[in-house]
Amino acid sequence: MTLKSVLKYCGGVTGPGKGKLEGGKMSHLELSGADSYFKQNELMNYLVSVPYSKVKAHEVVRISRSSDDLQC
Repeated sequence: MTLKSVLKYCGGVTGPGKGKLEGGKMSHLELSGADSYFKQNELMNYLVSVPYSKVKAHEVVRISRSSDDLQC
């Protein structure tokens, strides 16, 4: 399943949110995970940034691992 399909199912990207804007257009989409960790006694969340052009072109695939099975 591609990230674009997930975003479309959830209603799409409605604003800049945590993405980076260049020239008024979104260039990167930043996503944060539900897991967290401590770094230098500070609570942090896992983050990933992907180029929005790759999201629009269905080049970003969402894969989750559960019980040693890969699920897309």
